[in-house]
Amino acid sequence: MRLGHKGWVAVDAVAEERLLIARDVHGVVGDNLSLIAMRAAVANHLRYEAGLADV
Repeated sequence: MRLGHKGWVAVDAVAEERLLIARDVHGVVGDNLSLIAMRAAVANHLRYEAGLADV
C-alpha cells in the first residue's frame, strides 16, 4: 500500500496525537505516584510520632 502526501500527513497527525496523549498520561501517573509516596511518608511519620512505629 502506497500513501500519498495526504496519507502521510494523516499518519503524522495520528503519531503526534498519540505522543501528546502519552505525555499527558505520563504526567498524570507521575503526579499520582508522587502524591501516593508523599501520603505514605506522612502516614509513616504520624505513626512514628504516635509511638506506633513498631506495630
